Amino acid sequence: MTEQKYDKREIATEERLGIIPHKHISPTCLNTLEIDLQKSAEDAITKAIADYTTLYGKEHAFIKAFLSWAWVNRDGPQVMKDHENLPARIKNYGRAKLPKA
Repeated sequence: MTEQKYDKREIATEERLGIIPHKHISPTCLNTLEIDLQKSAEDAITKAIADYTTLYGKEHAFIKAFLSWAWVNRDGPQVMKDHENLPARIKNYGRAKLPKA
């Protein structure tokens, strides 16, 4: 089981888990957050890989291995289809404009 419950009042949620607590502090929200640890870990690694490839490219073996794993396990063709349907302003949001070496 990878799902855990955390008391949002007792932990530094954003620092420890990457979850913004302001999204979960309305009076109607429960005092606990249920987190799928496997998915959270995969998401964190995916974000780190995206940053790494922006800076250093996709040629390292560990990057290629992760991208291959993600293609298979995250339904790569569907992800690409969904990406193609996004507006350009969303596709390019936050993308670094680094000079080519």
